[in-house]
Amino acid sequence: MSATTDHLPTTTPPRTAAYLRCFPFDHFQMTPHRNAVLDHAQALALPAPAIFIDNGRLASQALPELQRLLRAVASGFFGVVLLPGLFVLSLDEAVARSIVRALAGHGCQVIVLP
Repeated sequence: MSATTDHLPTTTPPRTAAYLRCFPFDHFQMTPHRNAVLDHAQALALPAPAIFIDNGRLASQALPELQRLLRAVASGFFGVVLLPGLFVLSLDEAVARSIVRALAGHGCQVIVLP
């Protein structure tokens, strides 16, 4: 008798990341926002996201964690990025949307939390 694999999923959920940014510096590491993205990922049946935080940085400053996330997405490591809002990418909506387009251009789905 041979074993069947009918019960195995044919695909695995995409690796998920979340990006948070806060200014001024948040000593609590953005706990409410972190919990919101974790809860939203769970509600969407996504794996718990890897969280990238640029804590205490203005959008106009260098954002090393955003750059690290962009490189990881470009290399195919993440398939979904959760954001609490486009404002974390930039306060300039055109700049924020260009970053979303860059992520999508690498096949990444960007989900902005409601």
